[in-house]
Amino acid sequence: RREAIGGGDRQQQPPSAQSAPPAAAACSAARPSEPQGSPAAGGGAAEAGPFCCMARTREQQHAFNCPYQLARFPQPADYPELLRQGKDKLVRTVQRCAASAKLDTPDDAEVYTFCVQEGDLLVLGTDGVFDNLYIHEVFQIASQASSPVVSSGKRVMPTEPARIATAITRAAFHRSLDRDARTPFGDNARKAGMYHRGGKMDDITCVCAWVMDVEATSLLLRS
Repeated sequence: RREAIGGGDRQQQPPSAQSAPPAAAACSAARPSEPQGSPAAGGGAAEAGPFCCMARTREQQHAFNCPYQLARFPQPADYPELLRQGKDKLVRTVQRCAASAKLDTPDDAEVYTFCVQEGDLLVLGTDGVFDNLYIHEVFQIASQASSPVVSSGKRVMPTEPARIATAITRAAFHRSLDRDARTPFGDNARKAGMYHRGGKMDDITCVCAWVMDVEATSLLLRS
């Protein structure tokens, strides 16, 4: 299960989504907020403000904590090798379930279209990220980074996206180990009539990327 988010300082544009199933994957986009003191905020020059979420995908899951997943069942031609490996129980389970099982496919994924602009930050992560960190916490971390476009419109070398992703991943990992923390996963568990206390240990993967002008970036790198 993956999620993405994003944000910035312009007016939020709702994403268009073509979907069949209810939500199970997620993604976000962020943009630096209008800095305090900027013309739009009513004032003089100032530092760039924190990131805000411009758009976010939904999680796709069949039920609470049962996300859509891609899988390939062993085929009959695979059974002899599996039996040779002593995986009799696996073969019996597949034979019993394969005929009636409905597998999730790439076609079940929701397709989104987002409006972006230079300086936006895209944040993609697995549930290990977004089950442990609230969106505002993700952007508190992202706000420590330098955007490729400052409030004056000047282009600068931004913080490497990998460093932002690493910081988010580490924060999610530490939260997952906290047995007393309040988390999005715990909140959603309560909504589903279940109880969960503390962080949620899971795979944690995050990828970040800046939206940048190709020609401007080439000139910046050459300089």
